[in-house]
Amino acid sequence: MTGRTVDQPPTWWYWETEEPMVEPVALMSSGTDGSVKIQSYDLQYSTNQTGHRTEQYENKELVLRRGQQFKVDITLNRDYNGEKHKLSAELKWGATPKISDGTLAILSPIAGPISATFDDWGTHVVNATGPNVSVALYVKSDSLVGRFRLVLMVTDENGLKQKMNVKDEIFVLFNPWSKDDDVYLPEDDQKQEYVLNDQGMYFYGSGKNVYGARWYLGQFEEYVLRCIFELLQTKRAKPRSFGSPVEISRVLSALINSNDDNGVLVGNWSGDYSGGTEPTAWTGSAAIFKQYTLTKKPVKFAQCWVFANVLTTALRSLGIPARSICNTASAHDTDGNCIMDYHFDSNGKPMDWLDSDSVWNFHCWTDAWMARPDLPPGYGGWQAVDATPQERSEGVFQLGPAPLAAVKAGHVQLLFDTKFVFAEVNACKVNWKFSGVENEPPVPIHIDTDSVGVLTVTKAVGKMEKEIISDQYKPPEGSTEELLAIYTVEKYINSVKKLVVETKKDVEIVGTLPDDIMIGNDFELVLLVRNTSSEDRNCVLSIAGTSVYYTGVRAKEVIYELKDVAVKPLGESEYRLKLLASDYLRDLVDQANIRFDVTVVVKETNQTIIKGYDFKLKKPNIKITVPSTVHKGSTFYAKAEFTNPLPYKLQKCFFSTEGSALAGYKREMFRIIKANETVEYEVKLVAKQKTGERDIIMSFSSTELIGVTGEADIIIQ
Repeated sequence: MTGRTVDQPPTWWYWETEEPMVEPVALMSSGTDGSVKIQSYDLQYSTNQTGHRTEQYENKELVLRRGQQFKVDITLNRDYNGEKHKLSAELKWGATPKISDGTLAILSPIAGPISATFDDWGTHVVNATGPNVSVALYVKSDSLVGRFRLVLMVTDENGLKQKMNVKDEIFVLFNPWSKDDDVYLPEDDQKQEYVLNDQGMYFYGSGKNVYGARWYLGQFEEYVLRCIFELLQTKRAKPRSFGSPVEISRVLSALINSNDDNGVLVGNWSGDYSGGTEPTAWTGSAAIFKQYTLTKKPVKFAQCWVFANVLTTALRSLGIPARSICNTASAHDTDGNCIMDYHFDSNGKPMDWLDSDSVWNFHCWTDAWMARPDLPPGYGGWQAVDATPQERSEGVFQLGPAPLAAVKAGHVQLLFDTKFVFAEVNACKVNWKFSGVENEPPVPIHIDTDSVGVLTVTKAVGKMEKEIISDQYKPPEGSTEELLAIYTVEKYINSVKKLVVETKKDVEIVGTLPDDIMIGNDFELVLLVRNTSSEDRNCVLSIAGTSVYYTGVRAKEVIYELKDVAVKPLGESEYRLKLLASDYLRDLVDQANIRFDVTVVVKETNQTIIKGYDFKLKKPNIKITVPSTVHKGSTFYAKAEFTNPLPYKLQKCFFSTEGSALAGYKREMFRIIKANETVEYEVKLVAKQKTGERDIIMSFSSTELIGVTGEADIIIQ
């Protein structure tokens, strides 16, 4: 097994209290003696953030959503006179605010009653008693999002204007509760899930076998929102982009990876994680954003589920509804023809060096919810956005937003990267065979039209379980709707799922692998070779077993066998391949996947049949024991237990602990664990200041075994 972390955790791995932030100095311009002046103000943090549904944010700044008003209480130096005095405001964004690019907003006084559908900038006096005035400030629904400086102004009866610069910045977010916002989401339970829920899940697996793990999204942690705005402002986003969820989500898909902009995460699929943390050890986004903020360096290392969850965190933090999704048997189409090409030699052995396309066991990305005013009507709703650096789009490693409606209909010509996403869920696989004769080109021997995009899932609304959303990405296999989508794609790409007409084969393979085999145990692959003809069939059976990364890339050959198999007319022959733990353990990589490529060549007819079987070994779970309830802010202990399933010791061991219940993140070294030993680990934790049912997520890693996780629920009172 490969995979490595740093030997000693850096000092920033554990925090419980935040460092005090330096507040900007309040400024007040002088007015003419005797004029009306603002003496003080109150931003009404609690009332405003409750009304804007931002009370969970841990930032010291006021966090608001665009498209609705917020209240400010102002005290003047003398009694307010509504007929003589005017209260107004300005919101300034960036270093050189201008009205022309939306970085300067003038909130002029609004006279008379305000309708329920009012959507503009403005200032309205709600009530006044003597020198105390309550003012409603209206933020337009297409405002830029980001960090604003608020300036309050009062003008007296003589036209003399006095300004006060509010010392604290104000954060403005997208607003899925506002019907005028491009991210408006009608259903309340979906807003609760896709915007406000910080307890997430991601999924992984192969084919129809999908497993889930918890992930602490942490979109309300102080470091997250500040980090995202700093990323956007210091990288590639122009001011006007900050008003568009389409542009912001696309830019974030590039900024979450470090390939082009020195962004948040470094991708690594090599199996060697020296100098960083292996991707399977991460259990949440908050620790990643914290490390990136404090070190100012990209965080090592990530794979697709880490990229997807961190992007989901970033989008939810900004107010864009988002969900992390998993697509099993996910195609990576390098040449844009929506066909996955695989090559085999005359004995049926894979020729990996010729395969540039790949089908990942699974791939995770993010869906973001938004309108698409840049496209014709009908393409709003969920959009695929992917931060995993796979292929360049417009010269940058970014993807999306690609409308799911366009992907499903085969409208691959539409922005952004719709063709790539279509291939991920609906490409076909073509197996090519070389005859062994020099200079003779390969011939297609098998076309598989339904083995890509087997299952697409996300976390269910309000539940810690999966929801199948395959029908949102593509029509059912073989349906009229699918044929229409493919014919539509044919207008833009040649030879989609229509490469050759296959000849009828009278020999078939059926393979069976066991479920739930723990790593370190033996198992069998059972193959049935069936003859559906009325004649004898003499076959050459080839079995190539290789350890594979979840991306479908083969790592090491585990076993290769070549056998002669005779099958009677209308009969079948069984072949059993037994793998001992000693046969495969040293060759496994990260997620303990083994790929079996089985080929049958019929001597009488030269028919070639190729089947592939993906097998995943189980890893042990961590059993976590915690108190049923704890008080907010209190210290408590969690006990973890798990058994080493391997027949050799585990070295350089770490336990990592994170979750929505915890103030901070811990990563601690642990002793060497003996072969098949059961160990206990106790960790001291601090409960968050938030009440309710929360979770604790723990992971274990070592040189020999990684990707071991567990979780527990706890009630904070």
